[in-house]
Amino acid sequence: VAIVNSNSFSKTSPLDQSLASNTSGDNSISYGVRVDYKLNNKWSLQTGFFKRNLDFSTNNLSVVSNVSGSNFKNVNYNSDVSFILINNEFSSNSAFLSGANITEQKVNLKQTFGYVEIPIEVKYTLINKQKFNTKLVSGFSTLFLNNNNILLETLNASKTIGRATNLNSINFSGNLGVDFNYSLNSKLSFNITPMFKVHMNTFSNKANGFQPYTIGIYSGLSYKF
Repeated sequence: VAIVNSNSFSKTSPLDQSLASNTSGDNSISYGVRVDYKLNNKWSLQTGFFKRNLDFSTNNLSVVSNVSGSNFKNVNYNSDVSFILINNEFSSNSAFLSGANITEQKVNLKQTFGYVEIPIEVKYTLINKQKFNTKLVSGFSTLFLNNNNILLETLNASKTIGRATNLNSINFSGNLGVDFNYSLNSKLSFNITPMFKVHMNTFSNKANGFQPYTIGIYSGLSYKF
């Protein structure tokens, strides 16, 4: 299980360029299993199966109730949504808001990309003591999109309002980390692994240069067969 923080190298938004100044990454939980195969005293291979999300929030938005349509470039609203969202920082410059009815201010938009992740990684042993060992981890993951959700959060409620239109169904990440293991007995050990993952091919070419990455702290128990 891991606590994962999502962020981006570029100060933009994958939903619309107008949201660039107030979009930031959130924390999420990842969980799964992995299997290691020892090649020799120094090298091993590992793969596995994980479920994880990338979460991003955009704050300081307002709800306009008497205007409909998707005003954000890469958002497809649900059919039951009869409002649009505007960035408060730019609302005074929007000509179409003449006479608009702003019903709620300072709402948040939360975007979640959910994935099934299959990593393929190599591990190299740096330190190997009787109770403690440290390994360098490097490789890549294939990620299969299984959740594409945009949630509107207000003071009183939250509601799914649509999905992003620019997410690729399959993408990849480059992975780098350090695996710390402490042996509890001859079969069981506890491990903590800080991991840095750079995502590639996440979006189509309409994401305003948005390139996500994650930093996670993975921990769990390992059993030696």
